[in-house]
Amino acid sequence: RIWWLREGDSRLSLPSELPRRMQFGTLPVEMPAALRRYRPGEWHLAWTIRPGRRALSNPLQAGGAYLVGTWESTVEAYALANGAPLWRLQKKEPVYAMSVASPSLLLAGEGLHESGAAALTAVRLPEGTPLWQREFRGHIESAPTYSEKFAAVWVGSGPAGLWSLNARIGSVNWHARVGHVDSTPLLAPGDLLLLSSQPNESVKESTLWALRPADGSVSWSLALPGQPWGSPQLDSATGLVLVSTGVGQIGVKRADDRGWAHAVSLVERKIAWSADLGGNPIEKSILARGLAIYVLTKGEVVALH
Repeated sequence: RIWWLREGDSRLSLPSELPRRMQFGTLPVEMPAALRRYRPGEWHLAWTIRPGRRALSNPLQAGGAYLVGTWESTVEAYALANGAPLWRLQKKEPVYAMSVASPSLLLAGEGLHESGAAALTAVRLPEGTPLWQREFRGHIESAPTYSEKFAAVWVGSGPAGLWSLNARIGSVNWHARVGHVDSTPLLAPGDLLLLSSQPNESVKESTLWALRPADGSVSWSLALPGQPWGSPQLDSATGLVLVSTGVGQIGVKRADDRGWAHAVSLVERKIAWSADLGGNPIEKSILARGLAIYVLTKGEVVALH
């Protein structure tokens, strides 16, 4: 299915090629629940379901439904009220990276590292109707970013770099060949699009890019040690952008695993500080109460002030 793609190519699917949608039900009318006194430590089972397909993505909430991507290459919607299946989209590759861009728009990526080609599908919520789909030579292992201001979707496609798409019709605004991109872009203050990538796949070094979102041109960039393991995040308390890098592999523990957390000043365009994490971090950190909390592939959790 990738014969039509050269390196750096993409293709907008025809209407007949959009994912097949299966409808199972509609959202139930939710009645106000009777008030109950909460007792600490006491939980009440609401419902249990066995979908028959293995969840791969984190669950996302959209209105009265929750959405999940699966190993069996589907996007599925279930009612929060009772767990009843609502609809399912059948894609071609495992679905790991999704984002609810707005109350009426779901962006569902597909493809893991071994995938030869992958697709990003825009889905209308709540009914689950596919709107458009664009295929890339690569994979989508990080959630897309949507901007209402720019009417754009930015998505990393692994070895095929970063793409800016028209959010309404899926046409290409621009394509940045910045190396291997598996991070979720961050639209930062000052209209800077930040992302981390690995420019050379044979060299375990990263670059944090600050691009102009309108045309993808480079405003500035910073070199970082290790591979890009964490998507950029803005710490609103300090105005710093946090990003993590590392050397290692999920599921494999090695004595030479390394990892770093970096804080970047957008004002000074330089690294404010870097901290050795003592191991390879997984994805991005949690920012809460003045702490940045990282989970390492070797099983440790590290919290930084």
